[in-house]
Amino acid sequence: MKICEQQSLPLDEFTKNNLNKKVGKRIAEIRKIKEKTQQEFASEIGVSQRYLSDVELGKKGMSVETLRKVSIALQMFADWLLYLSPDDK
Repeated sequence: MKICEQQSLPLDEFTKNNLNKKVGKRIAEIRKIKEKTQQEFASEIGVSQRYLSDVELGKKGMSVETLRKVSIALQMFADWLLYLSPDDK
């Protein structure tokens, strides 16, 4: 018998898009505080400037590996970038 059975619940499109926008906004805010241009930061994490722009605008999500690189480069925990509070709409 399994102690904990893990289930994956699909995100609806609204939730997925909302999460992408919130994460992208947080990345852009911290990048600007650290005074890095999109081009500089994209180069640092190994993506194109266009892709980073799409992520920051919430048009695209990112892989776990890219999220790891972003969190290391920004010196932020990945869970902080991902966390949606109940007040987030």
